[in-house]
Amino acid sequence: MKVHGILMLVSFIAASLPGSLRAEGPNPIDLAVVREKQALVREDVEAGTGVFAKLDSASISRLLQHQDRVEAIIEGVDDFDALSGAKQAELINELEAIQAIANRTPDERVVCERYKPTGSKRPITTCRTAAQRAAEREAGQGDINRPGLTCGEMAQGHGGCRMGN
Repeated sequence: MKVHGILMLVSFIAASLPGSLRAEGPNPIDLAVVREKQALVREDVEAGTGVFAKLDSASISRLLQHQDRVEAIIEGVDDFDALSGAKQAELINELEAIQAIANRTPDERVVCERYKPTGSKRPITTCRTAAQRAAEREAGQGDINRPGLTCGEMAQGHGGCRMGN
């Protein structure tokens, strides 16, 4: 089945995500396959067949926008490693968004971020599901709003400067 193969590819990309962002090791993302599979997805979306038959118009619109961004990222590029680290993360995020819409599971979508840690000039990439990011955000808000919390309790589990009472 055509749609099943497409979802398998996107799942494979998501499963191989951490390795795909490292400099060492084989490149698991073949941009020619991504192009081919995205063309098949677009064909099914526009025909309203398979898993896309029951998508509402807003979801279809979002999916097509993500596909347009995928096409723009990989345009004129033949090798995943030729993309910058930021573009690799962006491509994976877009493919994850397409998968989340197709599977109707936005909380399972993997989101990658590239940033430079304080004191470092070398950027790193971290990837977490949308649900993990939301849980971390909520946990952080709980710590901030807890009265009498000390700096040391937040960072290391023991005393330090007082943040209020």
